[in-house]
Amino acid sequence: MGVKSDWDQAVHGVLSGDAALGAVIDAVYTGVAPQNCAFPYVYIDRTDFTEYSDASHTGFEVFMRIITVSRSPGRKETVDIQDLIYDALHRQEDSIIVPGHSVLTIDRDSSDPEEPGDVDGAFQGVCEYRALVTKNAAD
Repeated sequence: MGVKSDWDQAVHGVLSGDAALGAVIDAVYTGVAPQNCAFPYVYIDRTDFTEYSDASHTGFEVFMRIITVSRSPGRKETVDIQDLIYDALHRQEDSIIVPGHSVLTIDRDSSDPEEPGDVDGAFQGVCEYRALVTKNAAD
């Protein structure tokens, strides 16, 4: 696999394997969630890679959007799930294993629980994360 698919798989694994998050959501998806899935759920919406290099590193800056979807009335469940995602990912570089690469940083840039925008009234929480991933010298 390539670094992009390895990244998505690694983040999916961290979120899917998080016991606190797993206790309150039905599932974690990569890409669009299937129709008729149970609520609440989380999906990795988009991951963008920008190549970068400096005197000592070659790698990628990663921008990732994670969406939380809840039908619970109000924003509380959405915000609580976003907080659990934060606990699982923010500054948890060692938990994300990408073959042939090292994750130097991962930080949440923003978190926004949006008003229901579709006919079923589901709240969507949007979290954006930024990471710095370098290629290992030996690889």
